[in-house]
Amino acid sequence: SVVIRVRDNGIGIPPDMVDRVFEMFTQADRSPSRPNGGLGIGLSLVRGLVEAHGGSVEARSDGSGAGSEIVVRLPAMEAAVPRRRTRREGVVPPSGVVVSFHPEGRPTPSRRGAPR
Repeated sequence: SVVIRVRDNGIGIPPDMVDRVFEMFTQADRSPSRPNGGLGIGLSLVRGLVEAHGGSVEARSDGSGAGSEIVVRLPAMEAAVPRRRTRREGVVPPSGVVVSFHPEGRPTPSRRGAPR
């Protein structure tokens, strides 16, 4: 699996909130004097996207003032290697009318692929 860890040294997450921070509109600090904005939807979106891709996400913190860590785990997948196409495969012969300009500025229509 692929593991992504994001750590900060911010306000931390109180122990009673660690399991709830992924709920929509949940914030650890709801006081009106809170210095940082936010609606409490970010980690809920993260969880939804990660789980939609077969992964998991968890929050860790040693409590208020201790910062926090978010750990995302996603299943590792082999990248699809594009198959090289042969020269003839997928090639459509050109068709249509091409208009080129004569040195004196007169348009000269010709069939694409026809000798000029």
